[in-house]
Amino acid sequence: MLLLPVVLSACLTTAGLAAAAPAAKGRLSAVEYQQLNHSLTQTKAAISGTHLNWKAARAACAVLSAHTTLIADSRADCLDQLLALRAWENVLSSAKSCQPHRSAPGPVAIAASAATVKVIVCMNASYQALSSETSRLFRADLSLRSAGTARGFAGKCLVTLVPTPTQISRERSFLQVAQRLVTNLAAYLKPAKVKASKRVTGSQLVADSAALAPARQSWLLASIAYPFSVCPHA
Repeated sequence: MLLLPVVLSACLTTAGLAAAAPAAKGRLSAVEYQQLNHSLTQTKAAISGTHLNWKAARAACAVLSAHTTLIADSRADCLDQLLALRAWENVLSSAKSCQPHRSAPGPVAIAASAATVKVIVCMNASYQALSSETSRLFRADLSLRSAGTARGFAGKCLVTLVPTPTQISRERSFLQVAQRLVTNLAAYLKPAKVKASKRVTGSQLVADSAALAPARQSWLLASIAYPFSVCPHA
């Protein structure tokens, strides 16, 4: 995945961009190549240890301004990655704020105790945001991959420019886990609106919550990237 694959993982609409210009098949233009490298350099500079300078990271994504479909989709994808990452960090922070009197285990709960379920319910809003932002990123990733394949990029270059089928598959799995948790939380909170056979238990909520982190880690570990120099360029 472009720019923030494993290190951390960003949305700006491309509606205001000029119409995409014709671009060479399987070859980056000089402007595309320059902007991709510049954006990557700025992204790395925005990261200090485990800390991300959000303003600098957004600016790094905004560097991608060339009027081609590939770059427009890359910019949108980069910024959607930031939104998805922020949503994940909000899940982690809400886990702490929802149980202030003990060390928070994050979104991965261990036992289906009443206290654990209460924490998960308290985190409902952050889980909803995570599901929404991940869904947005997933659509952006599909669009970016389509743009890359349509341009005729292949091999290591394609892998560097766009998400791979494995990444897409694992991202879909993570999204499904997040969506299932949100759906089950809604059913748990309003059991009267759910058929008896489909009512959700606290144990189910705990299992859904516990599945989030491993699914996300599996997705991030699927990221592969090479220097942009592996792509034919002007």
